[in-house]
Amino acid sequence: MALIFVLIPLLIFTISIVYFSIQTGISPMPSSLEVKKALIPLLPQKIDGKIYELGSGWGSILVQFVNQYPKAEIVGYELSFFPWLTAWLRLKWLGGVKAQVLRKDFFSTKLENATLVFCYLYPGAMDKLKEKFENELSRGSIVVTNSFTIPGWKPLMTIAVNDLFRSKIYYYKKN
Repeated sequence: MALIFVLIPLLIFTISIVYFSIQTGISPMPSSLEVKKALIPLLPQKIDGKIYELGSGWGSILVQFVNQYPKAEIVGYELSFFPWLTAWLRLKWLGGVKAQVLRKDFFSTKLENATLVFCYLYPGAMDKLKEKFENELSRGSIVVTNSFTIPGWKPLMTIAVNDLFRSKIYYYKKN
């Protein structure tokens, strides 16, 4: 009987992850520790606008941004319920921060006053984001992507990371 109290929540969790993975086209995959470490020196010391993370997953990059930019307005987007809940709880645990994670489709919102955008998505989403970035980001906005490029954009820097997947970080600045 006690096994049911473990199996039912595990089944609900699994079904939820699979459902949202099918809906969004990607499962919530966290950036590797090596990517997180390589990301810090790439970013500016000061941010004067908003920071967006598109597809926040479990919230580890959001927390990193909060630690690096404690006074910045940080907005993350995650549709998958359990990763969103985890990210939301992580931000609540930090307390008193201006960061939030919204359970909302980032394609349906404007990236207003974006100084920095980070995403770890998949090629199809990057295709769609290209147009969104070109229409909504201001000149000089920084876009950093994990593993997948923005089609047609030339990164200012590409950093090869020594992790299991041989990830690459692409650093762009909108013209």
